[in-house]
Amino acid sequence: MQPLPEFRAPPIEQLARDGVGGFVALTSWHHDYTIEESVRAFDAAGRERWVVGERHGSDEHVFSPEDLTVTSDGVVVVLENVGDRLKRFGRDGRALGSIPLKTAWGREPNYVAGLEADVAGGVIVYDFQGSPEFVHMRADGSVSESYTPALADGRRFRAIGNLQQGVGGQRWTSDGSALMRVSIDGTVEQVIGTAPDSGALQHVVGMHITNEGRIHAIDERSGSVHVFDANGQRERTCRPAVDDYDEDLSLPSITVTDVGDIYVERDKSGQRPGAARSARRRPGIRRDLASHRAHLEMDSCVAGATRRQH
Repeated sequence: MQPLPEFRAPPIEQLARDGVGGFVALTSWHHDYTIEESVRAFDAAGRERWVVGERHGSDEHVFSPEDLTVTSDGVVVVLENVGDRLKRFGRDGRALGSIPLKTAWGREPNYVAGLEADVAGGVIVYDFQGSPEFVHMRADGSVSESYTPALADGRRFRAIGNLQQGVGGQRWTSDGSALMRVSIDGTVEQVIGTAPDSGALQHVVGMHITNEGRIHAIDERSGSVHVFDANGQRERTCRPAVDDYDEDLSLPSITVTDVGDIYVERDKSGQRPGAARSARRRPGIRRDLASHRAHLEMDSCVAGATRRQH
C-alpha cells in the first residue's frame, strides 16, 4: 500500500475500479446549506480524468447518487436514490442514457441503497427492505432474476456489503458475521465463518432481569431469547418462528411479565449500514414504520413450538 501524492478530490463516499488501472469515485462536498455531489474518474496515479456534476433531470449529470460501479465491459453505472434510476456513462465520462427502475422492474422500488457489477455487463441492485431485496439486471436494463437472501429454513437476515458475484457466477453476501453463498433463488448454500444458530447466544442486543433475578438476553442474529437463572445457569431458549422477523434485530425492546411471557418489539424499518447519509437527503425514506411484536409464551419457550403474534 502506498499513498497517491497527486490525488486531490472532495470527500469520497464510494469507490469502484474502472478496469483499466484507475478508479471512479462518488464524491460529496458538504457546504453550510447544500451538498454538492459528483462522479469523478482518476487514473492509476490519482490524477483526475473527468467529472460528472450534479443536476436534476439530466442524463448528462447525476442527482442524489447513492452508489456506483463499473460493469465488466467498462460502463460506469450510478444508482440514483431519489429518482430510483440508473445513469450510465462511458469510460470517458460521456452519458450513455438512463434506466428508470420502476419501469424496468414493473414495481415501485422501496429504497435503493446498493449497486454491484455482475460478470456479464449487468448489475445487481440492492433495494433495502424491498420485495424482493436484490434485483439482477442485464446490460440492456431487463431483469434476469430477483431474490431475497434467506437461510435454508427461510429465516431472513440483513445483507452487509450488497450481493456480489464471483468469476464463476456464484453469488456472495454477508450478515456481518459470516460470508454466505446464495443460490439463484436467494437460499444460502454455503457459510464461511460462524453460521447463525438459534440455540447459541452470539451477540446480545437486549436484556431484561426479572424481579426473581432471571436474566433474559436477545441474540441479534437469531432473535432467540436466552433465559438464565440468577446465577447464570441456562434455563431455556425461546426461539422465534421463521417469519417472526424479516432481518437481524437492531436495538430491540424486551420485557417479561410476572407469569413469564416475553414481549420483544423492534422498529420494522430497520437500518441499512451507511444509510444515514441518504436519510438526510431524502425525507420520508422509511416507507414501512409498522412496529413488529413477537410474544413468546412461557410454554412455547420450553417446547420451542407454538407462539402467538401481537
